[in-house]
Amino acid sequence: MSRYRNIQYETAQICEDGHVITIHAKGEPATCRESCPKCGRPTFTACPSCGAFIPGCEHDYYTIKTNCDTDHVVSHFDCCTKSYEIPKYCHGCGEPYPWISGYIDEFNLLLEKIDTISDEQKEILKKSFPDLLSDNVHYASSTLEIAPLLSEVGSIAAGAFQTLLKKAAIDEVLQLLNLSRT
Repeated sequence: MSRYRNIQYETAQICEDGHVITIHAKGEPATCRESCPKCGRPTFTACPSCGAFIPGCEHDYYTIKTNCDTDHVVSHFDCCTKSYEIPKYCHGCGEPYPWISGYIDEFNLLLEKIDTISDEQKEILKKSFPDLLSDNVHYASSTLEIAPLLSEVGSIAAGAFQTLLKKAAIDEVLQLLNLSRT
């Protein structure tokens, strides 16, 4: 008996702020929306930078050849065998999706409004923040750079930064900063 596995992805539709509309945009087009029912922002099924589809539900196809002497084949299909994780960066071009760009833009906008840290410290924060959003080799060093500066920005700004981090940062960063998503 031979078993072959083939994974294919459905297309997801996600709004500009990161709300998932559907993870079955191609297979169930009636579930798609032009704008998000939660926030009213535009929706996407493809990367605005390169046009690559946004991966949705993972379809797992198994083909089992039951007898080597015959062509008898049994196929099995599993849909959404694991929980869906919203992608942060495009698999085609590597650019951040709009919902991640939005967090980076908001972080930089907040930095502009703070006068309790130097321009040099702001540049360190701007450079480090994107590393906190993706599972890459720099997230730990970037967390170490950003942590002491957060205590210097004032309590309201620190709270705003923590809110952004809770929504967008990877779990390892939250653990290092002793933050939880709730």
